[in-house]
Amino acid sequence: MTRPTVLICCDFFAPGFKAGGPVQSLGRLVARLGDRFRFRVVTRDRDLGDTRPYPSIVRNRWIAGDGAEVFYASPRRMFGHLLGIVRGTSHDLLYLNSCFSPWFSIAPLLVRRSLRSRSPVILAPRGELQTGALAIHSAKKRAYLLSARSAGWLRDITWHATTSAEERDVQREFGPVPVFVAPNLGPSPVNSIAPLAKRAGELKILFLGRVAAIKNLLGAIEVLRGLEGRITCSIVGPREDLAYSQRCEAAIATLPANVVVQWCGAVEHTQIPAAIDAHHVMFLPTCGESYGHAIAEALCRGRPVVISDKTPWRDLAPHDAGWDVPLEDAASYRDALSQLVRADEVGYRRFTRGALAYAGRAIDDAVSVELHAHHFRRLIEARV
Repeated sequence: MTRPTVLICCDFFAPGFKAGGPVQSLGRLVARLGDRFRFRVVTRDRDLGDTRPYPSIVRNRWIAGDGAEVFYASPRRMFGHLLGIVRGTSHDLLYLNSCFSPWFSIAPLLVRRSLRSRSPVILAPRGELQTGALAIHSAKKRAYLLSARSAGWLRDITWHATTSAEERDVQREFGPVPVFVAPNLGPSPVNSIAPLAKRAGELKILFLGRVAAIKNLLGAIEVLRGLEGRITCSIVGPREDLAYSQRCEAAIATLPANVVVQWCGAVEHTQIPAAIDAHHVMFLPTCGESYGHAIAEALCRGRPVVISDKTPWRDLAPHDAGWDVPLEDAASYRDALSQLVRADEVGYRRFTRGALAYAGRAIDDAVSVELHAHHFRRLIEARV
């Protein structure tokens, strides 16, 4: 039986890793559904923030990748590449991975409308329509959304939300449009938790994410200022916003002597498990996540998390898996981290077991795989 072809347009794909969760979302989607659909992916030839292409790939032609055929487009003729691919590559479904990407969402939509294409389109906003995300560079985003609604660029598409909250975000902005909900495909919980010594009065904190306003590193630094004990915090992630990064550096320079912060930079995804295992807790007071791959990975490795209430990972405290705290409530963040500072080996072990058990209950990839497959086929068959 011939597999239907899904054409994915996305800014970043493997071997890229600096863009974080969306790259993992697509990689797992392709890997888990590749036996049912033929995936073809068009993406940039370089990672987030890089000025040079990936050294190990062939550009501007279709090549076999991990579960998909991939076209790594060079920036010089980007629109020409996209025009030729959307127009000339036979596909049963077009999947877009952003609302606001000029090249990999807006351009394909415009090409499709100019061709009067009948191929169904799925657009996954990946948290971009959350109120916290829209508040960043809001004037530009609001202007685009107004133009898109007025011009009908987003007419006749189906939205992919990863949570019911994201479904509400989409319909708040666009009204009663068609949306299907299918959770992201997450990591698998470990069989045994990596041991890490824990003494009362110390805490090793991991901030794992892009250095950009949406991840709220500046807010995290201000919380650290009020902690007692011997505190170390590792910042792992690319500096996406240089001006914001400089503000964070200035704030770090004024922290008290008991708080030591280490800038670790971006690491490949294969190095993330070791980074998680080397710390007692992940601290991510993010302004908004449609999923939060870093959070899922920490929980799956038996590490508690202290996060904002702007993610799908909720009700952590009753399960000893961590705390989900109102975004602006610095005092509650500090109280949560202070509980971990005070914990000894035995007390801390309660949180590691709680985190792993929570992950085992919350992540069900088998259901999500079937939801993705069902909605993909439903849209393809409806066209026929």
